[in-house]
Amino acid sequence: MSVVTVYERGGVLQFPLVKGIKIKVGIIKKHLARIPDARKSQGRTVSPLLGVSTVVLFKDEYAEMAREMYPTSKDQ
Repeated sequence: MSVVTVYERGGVLQFPLVKGIKIKVGIIKKHLARIPDARKSQGRTVSPLLGVSTVVLFKDEYAEMAREMYPTSKDQ
């Protein structure tokens, strides 16, 4: 049995992230930093990890991020 401690900050539940998720979130943040603000939105519920509610990615941006997150996956 494992126990997960959940914290609340500003009315939002905060879950501790496992190492693999921390790495993937870091990759997404790095790629989001390259996206112009005009393609990012904070209009609705904002992700506490990423700081945006929506983002528009071009196919090549999405593919580049996916390749970095899952480098051993076969190309589709």
